[in-house]
Amino acid sequence: MKTVEERGGGARHVVFCTHVQDKSAVQIMSEWNNDQNNVALEHPSKSSTFVASMHHSFGSPASTFHVSFSQSMFGLGGPASANVIENVQIYFPTSQVTPEFQKQIEQDFAKFNEIVMRGSQGDVGLATGWVQEEQEHKDITEEKAKCFFVIRGWESMAYIEELTKQEVYKEAIPLLLAWNAPFKLVRICALFYAV
Repeated sequence: MKTVEERGGGARHVVFCTHVQDKSAVQIMSEWNNDQNNVALEHPSKSSTFVASMHHSFGSPASTFHVSFSQSMFGLGGPASANVIENVQIYFPTSQVTPEFQKQIEQDFAKFNEIVMRGSQGDVGLATGWVQEEQEHKDITEEKAKCFFVIRGWESMAYIEELTKQEVYKEAIPLLLAWNAPFKLVRICALFYAV
């Protein structure tokens, strides 16, 4: 049996998931060797074997994008190795997203995370990054958006539900709400991993 890397032209890890809220929705996350995300963007044929096999198995995706994460999504401390995975995509008007702005968003999120981790249990891992492609969002009408992306792994949904009831969460969430930015939160359950 070939590994994902041999079949996928550079994909090191792949996780297949279903949405918690909509079990008929499938989400596939993959991690690529070295700078394969950029290679796939600049030279789509380099990743075409992997993409073609995913399209053949699951049909055309509703959306596809690439994120450069702060750490590996898989392995020890990798959020995509968890039973339940939270993905949050936060949209900002592209013209607003300067290097200084990105740094401030990252610092705000780090402070939020520091606070909530005081009361968190069942956390498997966290990675953050910026989506490489500009995105569209119905609430950002004059231009496209740049997105900050957060992926956090959990042992179970019960730990997420418990955290949102705690005082540390109530203390921390205003840091993110102050961004006044549209966001998309998706919770997914891992079905199986391919390495």
